[in-house]
Amino acid sequence: DPVANSWTPVAPPAGWTTVGDSPGCILPDGTFTMGRNASKQQAYFNATSLTWTAVGTGKVDNFSEEGLTLLPNGSLLTVETGNGTNSEKFDPATGQWTSAGSTVVQLPDRGSFEIGPAIQRPDGTVVFFGGIPHTSIFNTATSTWAPGPDFPGGNDMADGPASILPDGTILVYASPGVFQKPANFFVFDGITFTQGPSTQTGTQHTAYEGRFILLPTGQVMWLVANGQTIDVEVYTSTGLPNSAWQPR
Repeated sequence: DPVANSWTPVAPPAGWTTVGDSPGCILPDGTFTMGRNASKQQAYFNATSLTWTAVGTGKVDNFSEEGLTLLPNGSLLTVETGNGTNSEKFDPATGQWTSAGSTVVQLPDRGSFEIGPAIQRPDGTVVFFGGIPHTSIFNTATSTWAPGPDFPGGNDMADGPASILPDGTILVYASPGVFQKPANFFVFDGITFTQGPSTQTGTQHTAYEGRFILLPTGQVMWLVANGQTIDVEVYTSTGLPNSAWQPR
């Protein structure tokens, strides 16, 4: 509670013993939902009563390492990490999971189930970055997939971070091979990866050790989350937002 400056313990959903590597997302009505790693279990969180309610039917594979991306129509999109190239959508109105089609190219790493982040751009596309060097782009207007470009230099984004930038491009932190070094920064415009400047310690790490947060200024804060390195820096892009993207 930021007003009272206090914490209250919250019990996990019934029967859940782990939540690590579990995906979560806030729905349009403010409800938080989470899927349990290594299972098909899903729950809604009531922030008033601090209680959980089981939800979700029809999920094909486990939630292991997956992410949940909120789409313009209020549904959630995820790419399966353990079942070929299939993707799924969750409809909060029905509580049902259904297929969202094939990503065409493989995105998760089959050995570790690791996959990269998914970022929705202002043009209505959602870019999914792979835990291997592939990308795939989902068009929210047509609900179709198209393969995107591969990462340069054999890089991938296994557990790596990404952030939208004011001009609609995406800042990513990628490294060659699952959990390998060195990691590098790239800016992706939907077609091309352009290498960006590194931080003081950026090339000393692998992608999963980086964290991004988009600031109100449009800048992106980057830090290392490995328990050892202290390196917090801010990236400022030169691109400007399109006035058509301004919220109404």
